[in-house]
Amino acid sequence: GPDSQPIHVDMAFRILHECGAQVPEVVARACSYLQSVAAPSGGVPAIFPSVDGYPRAEHWQWEHWPAESVNPTAMLVGLLRAMRCGHAWLDVAEPFCWDRLEDVTLDGGPALAAVYCFLNHAPDRRRAVALAEKLAEQIPDAAFFTLQPVATDSYALTPLDLAPTPDAMAKSLFADELIEAHLD
Repeated sequence: GPDSQPIHVDMAFRILHECGAQVPEVVARACSYLQSVAAPSGGVPAIFPSVDGYPRAEHWQWEHWPAESVNPTAMLVGLLRAMRCGHAWLDVAEPFCWDRLEDVTLDGGPALAAVYCFLNHAPDRRRAVALAEKLAEQIPDAAFFTLQPVATDSYALTPLDLAPTPDAMAKSLFADELIEAHLD
């Protein structure tokens, strides 16, 4: 739909990061938007009720997204850290992520990808490594996640979504042969 949504910012930040684009004015405006729609804690949902008037995937129902969600907040914070960007929203959203991740069960592959992006780029490396090891236990049973390198008819993230680069924190959680099979 035509209305701004946090998930749109998530996708834009992913593309900017992947391309290595430096557009601080665009990032700053997007962060100001996130700040304007965030809960006082700094967390944002992926979507808002305005999506109801437009075609979308069946799983994009706004009532399923809490007003303060680790996914996409952790992804957004991780991408901002990766792009070395700062903003007042980031100063609130990053502590929100740490607080929520201390004792959380993630609900599936997309949330795991968001959290591992956050952990990959978190300045507190010791805390990030400890949390990554703790959350690794949730990966095998996560919904919308598959270890199988064979394409399926259903939506699922793979180890490449958690470890998109060779230096990603989650890379060590998967055998080299499994990563290679997914790359093939």
